[in-house]
Amino acid sequence: MYQLNVPLKDNAHTIFIEQGITQKLTQLIKDNRDYSSIFVITQQSILDNVDTSFLSDFPIIIIIEEKEASKSIASAESVIQQLITHGCDRQSLLVGLGGGTVTDLTGFVASIFMRGINHIFVPTTLLGMADSSIGGKTGVNSHNARNVIGTFKQPKAIYIDLLFLKTLTSKDVIDGFAEVIKYGLIADTKLYDMIQSNFKQLVNLNDLEQIESIIYQCCKHKINFIINDEFDYDKRMILNFGHTIGHAIESYFNYKNISHGEAVYYGMMGAIF
Repeated sequence: MYQLNVPLKDNAHTIFIEQGITQKLTQLIKDNRDYSSIFVITQQSILDNVDTSFLSDFPIIIIIEEKEASKSIASAESVIQQLITHGCDRQSLLVGLGGGTVTDLTGFVASIFMRGINHIFVPTTLLGMADSSIGGKTGVNSHNARNVIGTFKQPKAIYIDLLFLKTLTSKDVIDGFAEVIKYGLIADTKLYDMIQSNFKQLVNLNDLEQIESIIYQCCKHKINFIINDEFDYDKRMILNFGHTIGHAIESYFNYKNISHGEAVYYGMMGAIF
């Protein structure tokens, strides 16, 4: 198990990395605070593919659209209407269970509902574990631009369960490694060289402990950028490496037939060459 503190002045929180940690999620939440109600925001594809036994203690589950279709003002409003219907208040907690689209939308809703309520993340993809669930950026898409509507809202905690990786396709894993490679290129040549030398073994998830270590290293690098530039005015901008071109590619294809990881990979290639 790894435990990383994110020592932000006003928004300090902790990232927990452990295989099977979701089975302890109820107690971990209670140890932090007694909430009036807890709402899980996720997608049907996630519920269909992961072990959801830990959700038995969370009776209210809000299902959002799949993939990038969920990242819209309309989706945020739909979630908010369901929260109102179920009696969500300022003492409630939102749990974002899923990949980057789920955590982006959950964080955005948490930042605007009743002017801000608490939320946590349980990322289920490698991309989410290594990058997108960390940092406090929230966002939804406009009709022709990615993440241009958003806020900064840090979660109260992030719980990374490596067992979710076993539910991913090979393509999903490779997509996640685009963001991992990004950290190698901008901050850690040893990490990049290790991934390059062991890529086939890594994407096959032959050694979850090694993957756990890689995620830990990526989290550490991102935390270092965030604590020095939480609101993205200076050094944190380097984390956008590959994303300027990548977002343009996603927009060109109308967020269809190309994943975020693929777009970032091509974006890094374009920026390098």
